[in-house]
Amino acid sequence: RNQAQHCLGNDFAELYPYTAVACGGCSYCRKNNRAPYVQSLHTYMDVDVWPISPHKLNPDLQQRMGDRQTLIIAWDKDEIRISSLRLAQALVGAGIEQLIFPDELLNDDVWTQKLIKNLAQQQDKRQRIIGISSISDSGLFPVPTVVFYPSGDLRIDELYRIVQDEFSHYHAPIPLIHVINRNVWLLSENGRFLDRVNGLKLTPTEVQNLFAKSRTSLY
Repeated sequence: RNQAQHCLGNDFAELYPYTAVACGGCSYCRKNNRAPYVQSLHTYMDVDVWPISPHKLNPDLQQRMGDRQTLIIAWDKDEIRISSLRLAQALVGAGIEQLIFPDELLNDDVWTQKLIKNLAQQQDKRQRIIGISSISDSGLFPVPTVVFYPSGDLRIDELYRIVQDEFSHYHAPIPLIHVINRNVWLLSENGRFLDRVNGLKLTPTEVQNLFAKSRTSLY
């Protein structure tokens, strides 16, 4: 695997201004025996910056998601590692503001570099990237969210329940997209994810086609 030539924390800092540079141990820092670090940052948040409603989603997408505002993007093969990059960019362009990824993807320096490059093309869109292991400390914002699920039924079930609990405190439905293998079994619901979770169900290709046909500006 290709190794980074510098700390990835600087790449994220360039993409997301007014944030603290931090690194939990990328390949460059591990190679150079550099300990995980984070710079200090004073944060001031206006509650209007991340409103619960209205959500500025692609109107075609929001209409098709229905009253539950839930979409399940179901994939068949082990293609999500590659297609997730294109899909994440398309979803951010459609108004998704919060992206949850498995830690194993975010810890892959090459994959993360590609993600940064793709999302940099959507700098006019609000973006918050969070790893699964960081949810317990950082929480989730009540904004349109996509969850890229990891492998393993047990991990998937745990993440699904965490996300549901995070969003259960809000009266208005939060637009939520699940990206998951169509054959996954949801242990807490004793059935397939696709059969137990209500929402519009599309393939990654159908989602891309939906956005391609939409000509309506988000803003």
